[in-house]
Amino acid sequence: MIERVPRPHMPTSALLLRAYVGRLVAAGRIVLAAISLVAVALDQTAASRWRFTSLIVIGAYLLGAIGQTAIVVRTLRSPRGLPGIEITSDIVFVAAIALLTGGTPIPVFSFFIFFVVAAGLRRAPRAVVITGVAYLLIFFATTAATRIGRIGAPLELHQIVARSLLLGSATVALTIFAIERDRLFSSLTSLANAPLTEWLDLDSALFGLLGAAIDLAPGSRVALVWDDAEEPWTNVALLDDELTVLHLSPVEAEEPHHLHAGDSFICARLAGREREPIVTRMTATGLTKSRGVPLSAALLDALSPTPRSIVGVPAHGRSFSGYLLILDWETIPSDFVLRAEIVARQIASSLDIWMLSRHARDLAAREERSRVWRDLHDGVLQSLTGLALMLARAEQTVETDAGEARRILADAASLVHDEQRDLRLSILEQKAAATSPNVIDDLHALLAQLARRLEHVWGLHVELDIDPEIAVGPGLAIQIARMIQEGLSNSARHGQSTHVRLQMRAIDDSLLVTIEDNGKGFPFVGTFTHSMLLERRMGPILLKDRVQRLHGTLDIRSAPTGVGLDIRIPLGATRLAG
Repeated sequence: MIERVPRPHMPTSALLLRAYVGRLVAAGRIVLAAISLVAVALDQTAASRWRFTSLIVIGAYLLGAIGQTAIVVRTLRSPRGLPGIEITSDIVFVAAIALLTGGTPIPVFSFFIFFVVAAGLRRAPRAVVITGVAYLLIFFATTAATRIGRIGAPLELHQIVARSLLLGSATVALTIFAIERDRLFSSLTSLANAPLTEWLDLDSALFGLLGAAIDLAPGSRVALVWDDAEEPWTNVALLDDELTVLHLSPVEAEEPHHLHAGDSFICARLAGREREPIVTRMTATGLTKSRGVPLSAALLDALSPTPRSIVGVPAHGRSFSGYLLILDWETIPSDFVLRAEIVARQIASSLDIWMLSRHARDLAAREERSRVWRDLHDGVLQSLTGLALMLARAEQTVETDAGEARRILADAASLVHDEQRDLRLSILEQKAAATSPNVIDDLHALLAQLARRLEHVWGLHVELDIDPEIAVGPGLAIQIARMIQEGLSNSARHGQSTHVRLQMRAIDDSLLVTIEDNGKGFPFVGTFTHSMLLERRMGPILLKDRVQRLHGTLDIRSAPTGVGLDIRIPLGATRLAG
């Protein structure tokens, strides 16, 4: 079975370039037709009996060119059928006007050259050759016809030879141009469509990215040189048959201005010469040449054996800055530096993304460790402290009041049981996160999952009433879910609730969360606003802390028959505390 390989997607920049060339050609037709119209009107050598007809033909072509321009300026791609109409009208027009005018006006012959140039700018090399040969044959045929029909002043032999040579040389030159253009377009398109890859570590990233650079120059070696922002040394990654990563101390890596200048350079002959090599640098003002070795001795030793040639291009990103060096390539095409610069930018961008993602993972891990530490400190450790105090009180009263000691021990057993269920809930959460291939960051899915776990661990039935239109970012969703988990756990553990109703609505620019249970309520009775809870130091400490880190407010409605929590979170709460 033959697998069908999809054609590379043409970048938008290439489509824009083709569209601009098409608009330029269309505008050129208008200018050339207008000039020809004036030239034929003023040319006294043209056959007077055909002059009026010639003016009508050129005028009609001018109107058609204006209409075509109005079409191509509105779209990036030519409408279907327009290229065929364009080629047919061009051939018919140039043949007719050459016959009517005798081919003597220079602007009329300019159409022959213009159509070949237009083909060279937009068509494939084969189409350019066919176009050039076709117009050369049309030129010969119309010239012979005007001589036989004695239309206008016939061209002299030397004029025919000169114009034929001009048309032929233009065809050859534009064919070569089309070949180089297609080669460059193909190369740039393949570079622009390079797939994005995720790597497990830096070595894997360097191997994959430098391998793409080697594809530019098969048989060469490739090196990447960059400074480490967190360490004092300079890193050198060399890809030959295998990847080698070296670290040079600041003294060893003291490099000359070629790398620090931020310009691309070429040193074509480095090894095997007694005289100092010539370094050609591409600066903002043009090409400059100087003599000398473009790299330090320590860096050359790291790239051993000494390369025969070096092409260096900057690879700068937002968090990554270095140089891409392509070594030992014998033949360096004229567009090689441009393609190398594109690859270098892709390498820098890819390493930027990799480093930023690694940094984000580290921050997330630190945030998670901080959260676990807070939960342990404010939850388990405080409970263990309370358990120790309870056991000490039981020990003190066991001889004097056995009933009170048994009551204290029963409270201690209840505390241990509650903590056991809290830990089981936390373990289920961590186990699900470790075994799931994708982290759940959708708020609705998180709350549904939380409801199932609470019912499994605490026997608490959670009734969810959540507006389906609510949508928040992944980070905020996780923080809101943990805040709600704290409120529901308190309801089950301290309020001994069996049923909880969780309602969530988006009001104005805030998220309103309401939790109502059928538990025994707080020791205090009444309605208390957020400011009252803070002032009197009342209410659940961990829940208040989570609400405040989301820049929200918490109101409590407490009664012997249950508790109601009203939490308001601003939807712009994206700056979360660690």
